[in-house]
Amino acid sequence: MLRWKKPTFFPVLVTQLVSTGEESGRIDTLLRKAAEFYEREIHNIVESLASIIEPVLIIFLGVVVGSILIALYMPVFMIGKLVH
Repeated sequence: MLRWKKPTFFPVLVTQLVSTGEESGRIDTLLRKAAEFYEREIHNIVESLASIIEPVLIIFLGVVVGSILIALYMPVFMIGKLVH
């Protein structure tokens, strides 16, 4: 017979901290530690995403500026060919 896993809305770490906090009577301290842990995790993820996005944006802006420069100077070069 198949055993279905109960849906979990919270990570295992949080549920274990809550059960430990209920047993010890220090649930507020353990929830604060869990919140600090997840804040650090989110901060690290945001920093890593920003470090990945920066080079992509620089390359994209370089391509855009280069395209604009080519579009602006191409008619000048064409006029130069027509004069000769």
